[in-house]
Amino acid sequence: MGSAEIQDRSLRTADYTVHSSSPSYNIGNLVAGACTTLQAGIPEVQVGDVTFAVPPPALELGLVVFPLRTDAAGQAKARLCNASEAAIDPANMQTYTFLVLR
Repeated sequence: MGSAEIQDRSLRTADYTVHSSSPSYNIGNLVAGACTTLQAGIPEVQVGDVTFAVPPPALELGLVVFPLRTDAAGQAKARLCNASEAAIDPANMQTYTFLVLR
């Protein structure tokens, strides 16, 4: 099957991800230009997988989430950075959805 045989908007997350998980985090204060690593224990993750953390809808302006390639089996990671010029203290216990691509 090729891309011509796939209808637009017909694929679901389960069709192109190995696994997904939605842990919650209490990030704490991030100073301007600082980053922190978000981690999620997902048994299906293999070294070399790419993991995306989809942020919550209310993610504060200035925060940016970057995907990371997995360097340890069972651990999904993403990087959350404050790209603003001021400190940001994200709301407590925000949920990020991790998508794992292989």
